Amino acid sequence: MYKKFLKKISRLTLGFKKSKKTITPSTPINMTTNSNKTLSTIAAHRIEDLFNDFCIYIAKRYDANYDDAICDWNCVGATFRYFGSNIHIQLKVWEHSIGHNNLPDGIIVLSDFVTGSGHAQDKNEFVALCNFIFERGSRHGFKHFAAETPEVTFTPEVAVPNTLIPCMKFA
Repeated sequence: MYKKFLKKISRLTLGFKKSKKTITPSTPINMTTNSNKTLSTIAAHRIEDLFNDFCIYIAKRYDANYDDAICDWNCVGATFRYFGSNIHIQLKVWEHSIGHNNLPDGIIVLSDFVTGSGHAQDKNEFVALCNFIFERGSRHGFKHFAAETPEVTFTPEVAVPNTLIPCMKFA
């Protein structure tokens, strides 16, 4: 099975302008994308300051410890996570979106917001988190907010056009 796969791969040709390049299993594949952007020092400091504010927010709002939030760094920004009792929050904070979902640069993406209670207060928790993101995100230099959660829509006045998930610009 593996030999058949290698045989098919060895016949694969990719067109590059006027020349063709044949790829064999011994030839390394160079994938070129526009991901050559790196995280700037200024953006890293802004993200770190926003994470500190996020830690304070969850400590006050959910009676959690300051250290209960997690910050995972990556090449375009960071991901903030909080796993509390009956709540899970995940924010992606990016200096560069690299065209993901047609999103603009300088964005905070609410990728996960789950509460375990199922009560009407869940909407209040969501609104409080959005208010935190609007206030602190714009204060730390981020210009856009997007939500991967299905219950969010934005009015045409603030919505960023042609994005694959709801996205808005900070006023």
